[in-house]
Amino acid sequence: MRHCLLGLLLTVAASSAGQYSSEDREALVGQLAESKRNLVIAVEGLNQQQSTWKPDSATWSVLEVMEHLVRMEDFLFGILEEALEKTKPVADDVKLPNPAEMDQRILLQMPDRSVKAKSPEQGLPKEAYQNRDEAFLAFAQKREKTTEFVRTTKLDLRRYRINSPFGVIDAHQWLLMVSAHTQRHIKQIDELKRHELFPKAE
Repeated sequence: MRHCLLGLLLTVAASSAGQYSSEDREALVGQLAESKRNLVIAVEGLNQQQSTWKPDSATWSVLEVMEHLVRMEDFLFGILEEALEKTKPVADDVKLPNPAEMDQRILLQMPDRSVKAKSPEQGLPKEAYQNRDEAFLAFAQKREKTTEFVRTTKLDLRRYRINSPFGVIDAHQWLLMVSAHTQRHIKQIDELKRHELFPKAE
């Protein structure tokens, strides 16, 4: 019911909002697809021992990282939904700043593992999945929801503002952040795989 109401609200809002550019739409769909594809590459071929291994109790396993990605995809998309429901877009007659610099900042800084960040409670793994394939299927379903929204929305995502770790950004940039967050944790998976004690493939 909530999603039906959201759809109605967004349809009504779209009648008075600007046009989301095909270039932005295609670029964002491409970013979301690329980070999903890179996750496939990162976890491909890992067995159960490798997926659940971790060097210490303070470090997440590959499986826990994947669960975190599932939970955060849902959490971040929920924040976006709420922002689109409760905020008004920047008026069409207001010229928007060039977004290119912030777009690039998000894509470069979010995956940077030298800057540490603490997961919100909503993103903490809770042993929800038994194996890598189960976790990836859940992630793929969440990512498809995100991507389908980008493909079909009638809203100009550049005209909605959301508070973020990067300051106030537009809704398009929020979804760039979702994709870049995936890239960040792909690097975390790669760090685990390079660990000297990481189990060898059988």
